[in-house]
Amino acid sequence: MSRLHPVAVLCLVLVFSTVAFQTWQTWMHFMYCPPDPATRVAMRSAWETEKTQHDNLSRQWAREREERERERGRWRWEVEERERREEEERQRRHMFWGHVRPHTCTTYATREYTAQLMNLPRNWEHRLDACKATPLDFLST
Repeated sequence: MSRLHPVAVLCLVLVFSTVAFQTWQTWMHFMYCPPDPATRVAMRSAWETEKTQHDNLSRQWAREREERERERGRWRWEVEERERREEEERQRRHMFWGHVRPHTCTTYATREYTAQLMNLPRNWEHRLDACKATPLDFLST
């Protein structure tokens, strides 16, 4: 095999080193150099648009959250008002337990009783609530 001329070897080394340096320089430019002014303006504009959209969404969510809380407050008030009215109606009608009958013991120190809630209108909507709210005095039975 013939040997390459030293000048040819030097030229090849110079070409390869130039290509390697250019490649490295291009890579470093894209990695560490800031974008040109036009690109920066476009990026900032896109960021501002996104930020504005996010702020609008945040305000909308806050309004919806406040509306939800107001609605929950109204619901709580309505439930409390209904319970208050029913309690007043129950007391006004003098609902009480009648025909109390003891039955067998179910467990140790526990006896089963049955009773009838008296003065309860037939059209009373919340019968179970009336049963729960009316106390039973065992001493008088």
